[in-house]
Amino acid sequence: IASDMARVLRQLPGVEVAAIGSRTHDKAAAFAAAVGAEGATLHEGYESLVDDASLGVTHVVRGRDLAPSTATQLALQRLLGLPEPIYRHHALLLEEHEGGKLAKLHGAVGADELKGMYSPTELVGVLAHAAGLREAISPCAPRDLVADFDWRRVTTEDRVMRWTGERLCVRDG
Repeated sequence: IASDMARVLRQLPGVEVAAIGSRTHDKAAAFAAAVGAEGATLHEGYESLVDDASLGVTHVVRGRDLAPSTATQLALQRLLGLPEPIYRHHALLLEEHEGGKLAKLHGAVGADELKGMYSPTELVGVLAHAAGLREAISPCAPRDLVADFDWRRVTTEDRVMRWTGERLCVRDG
């Protein structure tokens, strides 16, 4: 599949294929990289097409910040004759002060801090409330959310969160 991807990418105007690899099959392989006239890089988000196809992935759930890449991924999947999974883009959790994603990469509270302040069921309860799956914050296990899960209940609006140093607070409204 990787060589097919390279062949298809080489047909695109202004694209030079630098390397094609697969994380699943060869951890040391270079990420898929296609450098265009403006120096844009086709990164692991596109390399994952190869991995997803080889693993039989049928559904992809990810943040709405990745939605713009979906059309390109679908076009590449069609060109390569790969199966097209169903995509679902969920709302994001945003930081109150910076307005950016609530992500460790962006300096937000990390997993170790959360583990120190929350039990697993407490954290699931906070996140379930932020996602719109629970009306109030209350401890629950992931299995408690499965029986009546419905995508229509999952919020489509980004949610602002605040880390107090002890708790994640969901700003409602």
